[in-house]
Amino acid sequence: MATKPLSFLFLLCFFFLTKSKAEHVAALYVFGDSDLDNGNNNQKPTLAKANYPPYGIDYPEGATGRFSNGFTIADYLAEFFDICQPPAFMGPMATAGKRPRGYDYASASAGILPETGTIVGPNLNLTEQVRLFRKTVETILPQRLKTPEAISRHLSSSVFLVSIGGNDYSTNYLLPQFFNSSRLYNPDQFAELLINQLGNHLQEMYRLGGRNFVVFEIGPIGCLPTTVALQNINGTKTQCVEKQNDLVSIFNAKLAPKINHLTSSLQHSTFVLVKTFDLLLGLVENPSRYGLKIQETRVVLLAIQLELAFRIKDHARTETAMCFGTEPTTPML
Repeated sequence: MATKPLSFLFLLCFFFLTKSKAEHVAALYVFGDSDLDNGNNNQKPTLAKANYPPYGIDYPEGATGRFSNGFTIADYLAEFFDICQPPAFMGPMATAGKRPRGYDYASASAGILPETGTIVGPNLNLTEQVRLFRKTVETILPQRLKTPEAISRHLSSSVFLVSIGGNDYSTNYLLPQFFNSSRLYNPDQFAELLINQLGNHLQEMYRLGGRNFVVFEIGPIGCLPTTVALQNINGTKTQCVEKQNDLVSIFNAKLAPKINHLTSSLQHSTFVLVKTFDLLLGLVENPSRYGLKIQETRVVLLAIQLELAFRIKDHARTETAMCFGTEPTTPML
C-alpha cells in the first residue's frame, strides 16, 4: 500500500520519543486538517467530509470520515505505540470507556486561521480545536483521573500530533476571489502570521499540560492533482506548480526556528519537526523508489479534483454551493 512506506519513515522520526524517555506513551492528541480527520466533520453541514465509499475501502470499519483508503498517520502512530486509536472528539465514541485514551480534534478543510476552508462549510479551525482540548483537560479528564497530578502525568506522557497549514494556502491565500489575505499580506508576511499563530497554539497546549509534540511541515501543495491539472489544462506538462510550492516553503523555512525556540523556551518539552515537504516531493518526483505508480494514483484523484476545481470557478460566477473538500491524505500527490 502507498501509505506503508510513508508512514514507516515518519515512525522512525518518532522512535526516540519512547526510547529516550523510557516511558509508555499514554495517549495521542491529534490536531490538524483532513490529513488527520477521523470523523469530526461527519455531522457538520460541510462538503468536506469522507464518510462514504470509496473512502475507507481498506479500513476495517469502512468509511469512518478518514480522508484515506485506510489508516491515517495518527492510526499508524497509535499502532506503533501500542495504544488505542484516539476517537474523533465530535464522534459517537468520544464518551466511550472509562480510561482516557486521547482525542482526535482534526477537521477537514480547517486551517490555522479561522476563515480558512469555510467556503465549503464550517470546520474546526485550530483555535476551536485547542478550545476543545482545553475542555478535555478541564472537564473530561477530571472525570476519569482522580487527581490533578494524575492528569498531569497522563498529559506529559502523551504525544501531541499537529499537521495543519496547507489549507491556509490552498483554500484561503490562493483564492483571492473569496478571501482577501493575499491583498493584506505579502508571502513572507502571511507565513509569519501563520507561524506566530501556530506557535501561540502550541504554547497553549503546553500550558494545558502537553510536553511531547510532533509537528509536520506543509507538504508540496503545488503537486496536488487539482493544481497540476489546472496548470496543464492548455496542454502543458508541468509536474508541480513551483509558485505554490515556493509559498509553503517560506512557511516551512520559518517553522524550523520556531520549533527550536519553543524547545529551548518551554521547560521539559520535546518537539519533533517532520520534514514533510521533501519527503512528499520525493514521492512525486521518484515514485518507483517507494513502490508507487504515480499515474495510477492520480487517475481517481484527478477525476474528482478537476470537477471540484471547475466548481470553484462556477461558484465565483453563480454563488451556488460547490465542493472543495476531497483532499488526498497519504500521499499528497
